[in-house]
Amino acid sequence: EEVLAEVQKLASAVPESPPSDEPPGGSLETAETAQPEAAELPLPISSVSPLPSFTPEAWFLQDPKVEPPGFAAFRKQIEAVQAKGFANPDSVRWIVFSGFNGLGNWMLGVSSALLAAGVTGRAFAVLEGPDVCTWMDSPLCAWTKEAPPKIVEAAESRLKKKPSKKITGQVDLLPVYWKGCSWQKLRCANKYGGDVSNKGILVFMSGAWGGEVLLQNPVFAPKLRKAFERRLPAGVGRDERVILDIYAPLSRWIFSPSAAVLKDMNTYAMDAGLSMPGVMSICIQGRWGTGSELSAAATCVDALLAEPWWPKENKTVLHVASMKESFRKKVRERYSAQKITASWPDWDAHVKGQKDDAAAYKDMILAGRCTFAVLPNGGSTFTYASTAMYHTVAIRDAGAGKNTCHGLPQLPYEKLFPEPRVQLDKKCSKKDGVYGKNC
Repeated sequence: EEVLAEVQKLASAVPESPPSDEPPGGSLETAETAQPEAAELPLPISSVSPLPSFTPEAWFLQDPKVEPPGFAAFRKQIEAVQAKGFANPDSVRWIVFSGFNGLGNWMLGVSSALLAAGVTGRAFAVLEGPDVCTWMDSPLCAWTKEAPPKIVEAAESRLKKKPSKKITGQVDLLPVYWKGCSWQKLRCANKYGGDVSNKGILVFMSGAWGGEVLLQNPVFAPKLRKAFERRLPAGVGRDERVILDIYAPLSRWIFSPSAAVLKDMNTYAMDAGLSMPGVMSICIQGRWGTGSELSAAATCVDALLAEPWWPKENKTVLHVASMKESFRKKVRERYSAQKITASWPDWDAHVKGQKDDAAAYKDMILAGRCTFAVLPNGGSTFTYASTAMYHTVAIRDAGAGKNTCHGLPQLPYEKLFPEPRVQLDKKCSKKDGVYGKNC
């Protein structure tokens, strides 16, 4: 009862998107181990064919998209548990995901819940959410159709204001919100034999990234590292080392576009020059479409164009991702004198306000189809999946503060190809250590 009261209180206060410095408004929101389905995704030009005039300093222009070698086994393990759970729902424990509005937030939440299912050995199901099966080629669609009704009904009953004692005895709640510290339960696996609950069904409620928190769990961390570690070879200015690559393989697995959506995106990308050999492409996001975002984006783009490693003899094109038509037009006007074309898809003319629909999804994925993604609002979750999926150089907080976009070759790998940001309540880190008290 106390947990449910906290959940209901937090849910009423949860915003549609994580806290931001910007005002409220609408938003758009290897190679040897690559999986076949990942190879079907068209890659940005930097990964398809090396730019003919790149300099060794600009190593990121030809950094390959590589799947972590342990990811295939992690995926097969999840699929095996799913098959077992669909055949006999009572033979496994379950995590049932319940998300929030905002496509980027929903995708972060469902990814975190699936990770939790993978490390706990639970089967996975999804409750309400956007109609992604009309745009994505995702295993989530089959899992939703095959989810046992008794599991779904029990989870839905637990979310009611006054669930029965029978339901509360069977179903646990785990809110992973931007506010409050209830998500710290993910850190604790020593109470329940390698799980975060002793109940058969766990409703995972979230719109935030929980991967970093799962890594703080001493039981889960080795499993995640086995699945998502890969070796980063030595390069210009860096030694060989091991990195964690989590959100990219997950996104390519569960958020890949359907054939129809992929056709639309490929047609646009070809017309806009994003997929032309030798072309340098920059995707610019205007999360709110404000003047400050335009100024920050322009600061970054101008800095990139002036860099000594930028292949100035190559054509440069811009793709603009914003709901605000005025923002898109201002970007085009700003760079027309330099003969740099700025484009956006025709369907954006019909985008009015934030919606979790096919147009938003296509805009989201396109924002990762460039060589670079210039993102003035680094806290916007809208581009997290697409830039990870296509292994795009993602410059978050571009043009803001000290991030002038100069000196990219000197930045750490994780700054150019970042994981999602941890946007959970910072007050929870002040109790004891990084993520609070020990379990």
